[in-house]
Amino acid sequence: MAAASATPTLAPDPDDLAAAERELEVRLVDAEAVGRAVARLQSAWITAEGSAGCDDPVRTPLAVRLRHFASAWHDAVQRVRVQADRLGRLVAAPTLVPIVDTERRGAVESLMARADVEEQGWLELTSWTTRARLPTCDLPLAPAPGFARPTIAARGEGPLPVAITAVGGGRLCPETLGAVSTGVVAVVDGPVCWTASDRCDCTPEPVEAGTVLGPAP
Repeated sequence: MAAASATPTLAPDPDDLAAAERELEVRLVDAEAVGRAVARLQSAWITAEGSAGCDDPVRTPLAVRLRHFASAWHDAVQRVRVQADRLGRLVAAPTLVPIVDTERRGAVESLMARADVEEQGWLELTSWTTRARLPTCDLPLAPAPGFARPTIAARGEGPLPVAITAVGGGRLCPETLGAVSTGVVAVVDGPVCWTASDRCDCTPEPVEAGTVLGPAP
């Protein structure tokens, strides 16, 4: 006869549900920001004149950047999917069903719908990269400006978080962003700058989606 577990599994409580909702919201904000950067890079590559090879001076850097941010989007969407599945299990847990009223269920379903949009967007991107024959160029990322928001903001709508990355070591500032891990995509919601120093001796400025910060060429 198998021995009983020494550590019984505790039933989820309302705090677990609230924490799962907050975590999914955080992951969605990140995924949506990276997805916006991907969309703007995709649009820039489509509209730029030139060839689809790896020797085009305009489209090649865009393709490299697009694939880099697309990879980060894939990871972000996977993190969203994992958390959405966890939230779905919690909502259905017998100990939590009684507290999931109509309003709460609507809030959860809204989060789930956003997760579905991100997953569908990623699948559409993978299909597009195949049809468009987006080149796979073995070239490093290089510092480059991002892309301004293409639509007019609704009344009262503030700036959206943007996804950026950096190369060349150093650090991103303000100090809360920390040292640069080359190529790691970060989501920021305010002015940022890059410095080769180990302290923040640069002046943060607004950045746009898809920006690559780093040393000047």
